[in-house]
Amino acid sequence: MAPYERRKLWLLNGAHTLMAYAGQLRGHTTVSDAMLDPEVTTWISEFWDEASHHLTEPELDIPTYRAALTQRFTNQRIAHPLKHIAHDGSLKLAARAIPVYRAECKAGRPGTASLRILAAWCDYVMIQQRNTTPIHDPHAAVITEILERHAHCPRDIATTRALLSVIDLELTDNTTALHAIHAMRGSF
Repeated sequence: MAPYERRKLWLLNGAHTLMAYAGQLRGHTTVSDAMLDPEVTTWISEFWDEASHHLTEPELDIPTYRAALTQRFTNQRIAHPLKHIAHDGSLKLAARAIPVYRAECKAGRPGTASLRILAAWCDYVMIQQRNTTPIHDPHAAVITEILERHAHCPRDIATTRALLSVIDLELTDNTTALHAIHAMRGSF
């Protein structure tokens, strides 16, 4: 993948994905609303820091790009609904959070900010199921079946592992990542 594509996918789209789940869990409806929440903006900054470690080509000018994204995201005239960004999460997370997490691990760092996005998604789909709100995802049937099977204990580690299996099977065998994701669930 070309550097500019990775920059857009990880920084712009990755932040959108984080806001789509964590932002809605915190009661926000648009990107600009989520950007008014200091907790969400801290999480975005932490994710951008992780991704930026792996976007080192000078022509990418990451500080300028981050500043432009912040300005764009905080523009309240652009009412970008988080519920639409949240669609197809299993695919988006595999392309946006997992590669950053893997790159961080390869560099000897924990990738906590990348894993936070996955934890937010787990909580988000659980609440969607509990509220009988349709889950818009190509794997919606599997996600729904997992949540129904684990309805008696939706926040246990077996549920977290099962949900992660929809996104990336390797994560289900990575006990460090699994426990980190599980520990973050319920914190949004």
